Amino acid sequence: MRVTTRGLGALMLMAILPAAANAQESEQEQPSSTLTVGVFTGGGQSALIGKPQILPMPFIFYQNEYLTFETTNLYLHPFDTGPFSFSAVGSLRISEIDFANDDRLNDFDRDFAFEVGAHASYTHGEFSLYGQFLKDVTNAHEGEEFTFGGTWQGAIGPLFLNMDAGASHRSSELGTFLYGVRAVDSAAGFALYEVESGWYPFLDASATYPISGGWSVLLNATAERLPAQAADSPIVSKRHNLMAGIGLAYSF
Repeated sequence: MRVTTRGLGALMLMAILPAAANAQESEQEQPSSTLTVGVFTGGGQSALIGKPQILPMPFIFYQNEYLTFETTNLYLHPFDTGPFSFSAVGSLRISEIDFANDDRLNDFDRDFAFEVGAHASYTHGEFSLYGQFLKDVTNAHEGEEFTFGGTWQGAIGPLFLNMDAGASHRSSELGTFLYGVRAVDSAAGFALYEVESGWYPFLDASATYPISGGWSVLLNATAERLPAQAADSPIVSKRHNLMAGIGLAYSF
């Protein structure tokens, strides 16, 4: 399942939570429901102006036959047959600017966005191909995002690994919400800047290691590259987001 950059915490947690649940169940029959809770601490280099920072983030993962909940995302599973699956999606998106460690961005006005859409995937063995569409329904940015990617999941002894690679196409409205300067932004010293629509390639790698009972250690690293026009924004200093972190989780 693709995880796009949605703030430091959501960026990493959504990549590792499925691994946390699956690692606990890899050698036993799938239960009717799974609940995993924990805390994840991560940091790195954001494309936005500002200094690197470390943020602790609590998370929750719950899954049963009909739905999956991942801290800020809800997937409903009305269709799942053989290798094909289809889910309705509801997702809370938080602006990258809300996580920026730079006082010059404090006056930027970014409300959270709630997006809805659909997710479809095809799975063969340890590999999956998927596509996802999300559209803002709260008028926070009124944009949309298409994501296409592939995942590999496998185990080396007790260690469960997950690799996810692909690209997201974000509309101009969404790109500006994440990396642009809008008319409602009152911060002095920045000219208005509208980010054009474009592709954002990404790579996520995560690992889960069970340590005792239902406890697991979680590791994650992720990278995302901005298109050139987004990187030219006056509030962007780099063309990439690089994040990594570690967490501790308990599965019931």
